[in-house]
Amino acid sequence: MDLRWDRLPKGIHLACIWVVAFATMLSAAFIMAANSWMQHPVGYVVNPVNHRAELTDVWALFTNPVFLWGYLHIVLASLVTGALLMLAVSAWHLRRGKEVSAFRLSATIALAVLMPAITLAMFIGDELGVIEARYQPMKIAAAEAQWTTCQPCSFSLFQIGGGSNDQTPTQIIAVPHGLSLLATNSWNGKVIGLSELNAEYQEKYGPGTTCQRLCAVLVHAGHGLRGGAGVPLRPVGHLAPPAPQVGTRQMVPPTSGVGLPRPIVMNSAGWLLTEVGRQPWIVQGLMLTKNGVSPNITTLDIAISLTVFVLIYAVLGVAEGVLMVRFARRDLEPEQPTPDEGGGPSEGAPETGDERIPELVY
Repeated sequence: MDLRWDRLPKGIHLACIWVVAFATMLSAAFIMAANSWMQHPVGYVVNPVNHRAELTDVWALFTNPVFLWGYLHIVLASLVTGALLMLAVSAWHLRRGKEVSAFRLSATIALAVLMPAITLAMFIGDELGVIEARYQPMKIAAAEAQWTTCQPCSFSLFQIGGGSNDQTPTQIIAVPHGLSLLATNSWNGKVIGLSELNAEYQEKYGPGTTCQRLCAVLVHAGHGLRGGAGVPLRPVGHLAPPAPQVGTRQMVPPTSGVGLPRPIVMNSAGWLLTEVGRQPWIVQGLMLTKNGVSPNITTLDIAISLTVFVLIYAVLGVAEGVLMVRFARRDLEPEQPTPDEGGGPSEGAPETGDERIPELVY
């Protein structure tokens, strides 16, 4: 069976790529709808008999503001990650002076996707911050380690303390009115502090329903990692070769791949902020994480399953990384000439009697 690339027409290959991409985006939409419901439950009633939340409006899941803005944000984050990967591979080959015309084109396409995707991701992320401040104010306060209520509030690019016993962090680089803009879209917007929110949640839901110190540390760390990796967009400049003139090794900076890990760090830190930020709730305002543990599962069962999952994903991650690097470094295969291009026997050539059946590629 011939499994070569040219076994199928190019149009079929392209169609398969788009089908897989569409199916992946559709799957992500359902995953995000479920996750957004856990962040901001909508379209449900609590059964008075068994005290369980029962879904009454499926459409509400897909009109949930947390879903709408969150889904757009992860789609744009995926485009940024893919475009940076494509750009890094292209720049690496251009620096080697290999297949300049092909990789110049791929670098140009990557830049055409990357620049608007980064811009839109910033605006969508800003609006998502406002939505989270509306429905999960504790997450926003913990992200900035803001223990006291402020109006207006500054945003710190770098600060010391605030996540542990120290509730008065030192803002080394503060942006005046920055947090007010991010959390409220208002120049002088009010952001409620962790101390006030903790007291409010304890009164409303009871003890054990507040963001404790470890929660604040992890959320603040996730926010810091995401911001630290995302604020400097200089890797785009390093990765982006001057497309009209690229053709020599000196025209592509030696730091062509240095920015590649940044979107991966940003995506991981963003999920750390999203998931830890709703603790101690597994479903915001409805179910605590401690109440979501099955009584039939022991600590040993959890430890074993978690260890197995970590090992499996670690092996898969290493294998994926090795394969991606191997294929990214590989030179392009030359196109096979067609008979009309001189690849087959010339017309009218005499038979030599030594024609052999070509080997089949299995």
